[in-house]
Amino acid sequence: MISKNPLKTRSRRVAAAALVLCAAVLFLTLPPVAAPAVKDSEGLQPIIDAVEVEKPEVCLGEENLVTMHAHTEGNTEDGYLHYRGGGGTGRFLVYRGERPEPDASGKTSDTITQPIGTFGRGNVATFTQASYRVKDCKVDHKLLLKYALLPNTIAEFGFSARLIPFGTQARFNAVRYEWDFGDGTVVNTTEPEATHDFTDHLQAHLFESFLVTATAIDASGKRLVGRTGVELPSHYFHNLQTNCMVTLLVRMTPRMPQMDANGVVTQSYRLWHFDPQPIEVTALFKREVTVESLYANPVGSASHKTGGLHEETVPDIRSILGTTVIPPSGIEFTLKLDTKQSPLAAIDYHVEGVTSTGLRVRGQFPLMRPPIPPTRAHHIPISDPVLKAKIARAQELTGHEVITAEDMARLEKQGKFDDLKPAKPQPAPPQFLAPLAAFTRAHGGFRSGSCTATLRIIPSPPKPGRSIYHIL
Repeated sequence: MISKNPLKTRSRRVAAAALVLCAAVLFLTLPPVAAPAVKDSEGLQPIIDAVEVEKPEVCLGEENLVTMHAHTEGNTEDGYLHYRGGGGTGRFLVYRGERPEPDASGKTSDTITQPIGTFGRGNVATFTQASYRVKDCKVDHKLLLKYALLPNTIAEFGFSARLIPFGTQARFNAVRYEWDFGDGTVVNTTEPEATHDFTDHLQAHLFESFLVTATAIDASGKRLVGRTGVELPSHYFHNLQTNCMVTLLVRMTPRMPQMDANGVVTQSYRLWHFDPQPIEVTALFKREVTVESLYANPVGSASHKTGGLHEETVPDIRSILGTTVIPPSGIEFTLKLDTKQSPLAAIDYHVEGVTSTGLRVRGQFPLMRPPIPPTRAHHIPISDPVLKAKIARAQELTGHEVITAEDMARLEKQGKFDDLKPAKPQPAPPQFLAPLAAFTRAHGGFRSGSCTATLRIIPSPPKPGRSIYHIL
């Protein structure tokens, strides 16, 4: 039955139109298919097309790449496909030849069988396996790749490559490294590390897969290759498909807030999106947090979540963004915070908008003062001699008095502290992590799960030789 009373207000008509558009988008994105062979209440069963094994046989320590190929019926839900296996996650699974373990009867085979799961929408799964033979030989060297998400980024990673002699005692002395990040980007470095941002490629699938390859090259031109698969979740895809919402992406320069000699924090931003048409910003809100509120509210208390926060509408959007229209290529702008004139520890900006087709747009970006520099009044004494030695070496290698947790993790991955490890593994004291988290949060260095710590050894009178580190 059609109602005889039309919608009387403009807001109701807009809301109704938005619901219709959202339903239309979902209908176009997920068209019906005729009588699928296998389907549950969550999603279509993945159909595996091929399990591509790079090498039928490998030596001990040798890499073997397994590439997955799959689809859903009618390719309707291919954007949800993702993969899991013993070699990692994603379409590209990197295994290494290792000695097969004996079966239940005690017999040993030279064939390795790796189980692999292919998952669709709602984690509907199809399982398969990849097999290859491990020969009785060893590769001379292994090039192992590790990576970690950089703080205050969406999908920018730091990569490190580590050369390990395996079948020989001779070292491989690399003079340069070639990095292929699997998205068309290739760079060269003289150090065994590189950074790369994948954010511009996170929109078409729920999980995006990349094969990252590092090639170490010595003075004679000899090459040694190491690879790793990287699978990254796309919140943009999830929000669009699940919530009919376009997400604004943000990149901050520098990644961590920095203050000049005059106490001014200058932060640059880039806001962009993947919608094909420009979006209109309809509202901008800011939430302010004062330095006093961080100290007044105990960490973890209920008052810390709401106390000291002040949220208000920004009446002039252009005063912050410089515009009210954001094209797909994005906009760039810069904000400043004078820490000597302002008591604020942070300002969170929340953006609301609408696309040309009526979809909601949401985004967020912060403006923060750096954490308080280390002082003797705020520190935790070091009692572990190994940790002292690591910090001292990090200071020597970087040339910096203050060492960040990011520096420590990077040097650890490069093996710079291998000779400083204790003979027997020793568990960290249970009181270590709590002060780290508490002090970091209390001094404004914590936001949305991202924090940074800085460490520095300094003499602490009146006990000569006693060292302490400071947490930021």
